[in-house]
Amino acid sequence: MTRRPPFRFETKHLMILFIVLVFSQIFISFIHSTSTSNLLSQTLDVYRRDSVERIADLTATSIELLLEQSLAQPPASSVEERAVIQKFNIMLSQQSLQKNVEEIVILMPARGRVLQFDDGQAVYEYFFRGQYDESAHGAHPDALRLYRLYYDRVKAEERLYSLLEKEFTFHVLVPFVPQGEFRGAIYMRIAPDMSEITRQINFSYDEVAGLFSALVLMGLLAMLYISNYSVQERDRAQEALFRERERQLRTQIEHQKEAHFTQRIYHAHHKAEKIMGFVKEDLRLLRADNLDKIRYRITKYANFIARVIYDMKSVEPPMEIIRGPLFHTDVNEVIRFLVEAIFLRVSRPNRELSIDLDLTEKPLIVPVNEYVIWGILEPLIQNSIDHNPDRTLRIVIQTHFQSDTGQGEIFIRDDGRGFPEYLLQWKGGRQVVFQEHETTKADKQTAGYGCYIAYEYSRRCGWRLEAENLSEGGARFHITLTDVTYEERDGN
Repeated sequence: MTRRPPFRFETKHLMILFIVLVFSQIFISFIHSTSTSNLLSQTLDVYRRDSVERIADLTATSIELLLEQSLAQPPASSVEERAVIQKFNIMLSQQSLQKNVEEIVILMPARGRVLQFDDGQAVYEYFFRGQYDESAHGAHPDALRLYRLYYDRVKAEERLYSLLEKEFTFHVLVPFVPQGEFRGAIYMRIAPDMSEITRQINFSYDEVAGLFSALVLMGLLAMLYISNYSVQERDRAQEALFRERERQLRTQIEHQKEAHFTQRIYHAHHKAEKIMGFVKEDLRLLRADNLDKIRYRITKYANFIARVIYDMKSVEPPMEIIRGPLFHTDVNEVIRFLVEAIFLRVSRPNRELSIDLDLTEKPLIVPVNEYVIWGILEPLIQNSIDHNPDRTLRIVIQTHFQSDTGQGEIFIRDDGRGFPEYLLQWKGGRQVVFQEHETTKADKQTAGYGCYIAYEYSRRCGWRLEAENLSEGGARFHITLTDVTYEERDGN
């Protein structure tokens, strides 16, 4: 069997391909030019009619509004009369204001004849003095013909009619309905001139089409030589890039998971270590007369430690263990326990730290897990203490209920040094102070997590958490609560 020689791409093949491409481009350009011209013509026809009807409708509405306003507040002096007449003259002189409007007249039936108004004086004399002068207007044969032809339709349907004459001239009849009562019609003859627009569009298209055709042909020829080689090189480069990128992403994800888990472990250990210190102290202080009180505190401590351990293992806990109709938590009670059983036990001596409470008289009941609220408030109060270590500090925690909106509010303010301004700026939908790893402490690996957790908990509860500096000095956290019940709970 004879072996076929390998195919070779020679000059004659290139010439044949070039000729085919040239004729194809010429044919496509011709078809495109024809279809574009037809589309442009149809589009301009629609635009002409629409613009004409809009002008007529706007003019009629303006005359009606002007007449209604003038009748509601009749002129009381000759100066006001001249002002009203001048306004009507302006509205009835559109042909001098817009070059496309050639004629405008108000037509009204009266005792078997048609009254015509084409100037402001005639309109004013008729509507304000009940007088009409036949010789005060010009001849409007086209308006009268169209009015008599379509009067019944216009009166019955009260809608605009437009007729095209000689391709470019429109005769428009608009219902004249001042004060909601049909009184006649407003006739306008408008001849919109679109020739300049059409000429500019055609010229621009021809210029762009020629340049585009030349560029397309040159591009096709260049692509013919380099496409095959470029595609092969691109595929090899992309494959190598994807493999390297995949390796980098895997490494980065693993590092992020390890760092995030390490930070959660550190945060959980820090909280649990502090709480376990309270438990040990309570066990040492346990006596018969304080058994119920210490048992209550230890139960709270144990539940919070269990919650901290659960949060360490789960990044996104289910919503039903955060909030739901089964929870009826008193925000004021949580605040009192945090202050009395945690912060006033481990903080600086009382002469350096004071925490005052200004809570609502009735409980603020929310459908949120008690220890989720604990996880929100505890880092915020601790933040105020940690960032003011070298000064006497007073913290005020206030709750408030907005009866008009049904929302509650928690304010945690201190008289410390306040936030640096950059921490209060907004970034990514939240303030910088609530971003992960954002802190003023030197060790950023183990800090900047408490406010982040507080914000995430607030977001999942449907609450809004913001930070601000006070004008009199100090800082404040503001938490807006939703689904608040401001009443006594049943049972407890």
